[in-house]
Amino acid sequence: MERISDILRKITGGKKAESFVATVEKVKGRTCDVQPVDEAPLKSVRLNAIISDEVGIVITPIKGSAVLVTKLSEVDSFVSLFSAIEKVELVIGKTRVIMEDSEMRIIIGGAEVKISDNKFSIKNSAYTLKQAWNELIAELKAAIITTPSGPGNKALL
Repeated sequence: MERISDILRKITGGKKAESFVATVEKVKGRTCDVQPVDEAPLKSVRLNAIISDEVGIVITPIKGSAVLVTKLSEVDSFVSLFSAIEKVELVIGKTRVIMEDSEMRIIIGGAEVKISDNKFSIKNSAYTLKQAWNELIAELKAAIITTPSGPGNKALL
C-alpha cells in the first residue's frame, strides 16, 4: 500500500507540496477562491480530489473562514483543512448524504430521508410518508367494526 507522501510526490512530479493559510473569498460548487495571507489570490481551488458531482466527499467552507491550502503545482491546489464548515456532501454510487446546519438529507435513487429542525420526512419518487398516513387514516375511518352492539364505523376514530 502506497503512503500518502509517495502519492503526493507522484502528483507533484517529485516536488514538495506547499501549504499555507488563506481566507475563503468565494465558494463556487466544488471549488473556492481564496486569499492567502502574503500572496496573490488563487481562483478555483478544489474542495475535493476531482471536480465532479458524481463521486467523493466535498466539505464546503464558510465564506470568510480560514483554510489550509495545499499547492500541488503553480495551477493546481486543494483545501486540506477547514476552520468553519457550511456543508458536507458525500456521494457513493447512487447514495448522496448532505449535512448542513440543522439539516441532514440522505438520498438513494428516488428515495429521500430528511431530518431538520425537529422534523422528519420520508419520500420517494411516487410516495411520501404523509400520503401513507393519510391513506391509513382514510382506511380506518371507512372500516366497519363488528361490536357486541352491532356493526359500526366510529369505533376507532
